[in-house]
Amino acid sequence: FRALVVVYVALCVVWAAEVAGARRRALSIHYAILAALVAKCVEVAMQLAYFSALRERGTVSAALRVGTNLTLALSMALILAVLLLTSLGWSVTRDALTRREVRMLVSTLTVYVAIASVKAFCNDGSAAAGAASGDDADDGTVDDSACNAYLLTECVATRVPRVSRSAR
Repeated sequence: FRALVVVYVALCVVWAAEVAGARRRALSIHYAILAALVAKCVEVAMQLAYFSALRERGTVSAALRVGTNLTLALSMALILAVLLLTSLGWSVTRDALTRREVRMLVSTLTVYVAIASVKAFCNDGSAAAGAASGDDADDGTVDDSACNAYLLTECVATRVPRVSRSAR
């Protein structure tokens, strides 16, 4: 992961230099791409810290586990937002989004970040995850309603209902 962190940081510096060098010609989408790239750098650095701690101690603190999951969610949300903005032609073919497009973007990202935040606190069965989810049980069992809610939202969000021919 160390090499990956170095590569992401180098690419981030190169992109920032390109955007700064073309300040007058730089579009708003270029700055959005830079924000997504910085978030990805932070995510990869957090993963490096997570796996280094896991390798050295065999366990990871709840704060580091949750922080790693949250940075993953944030970087993915920003990358998806950049893709959505690019598909809408923002700052490339037109300068502004319509109110409807802004509402769609904000609501999509809000739902995504909310679901990802629930996932960050989801119990994976480890002691650190149990502590993060508020598990006080001495017998090692965990009633993790946050995890169940996350799994339910994943099921609902990914399941596409089929329309039968008779209903058409």
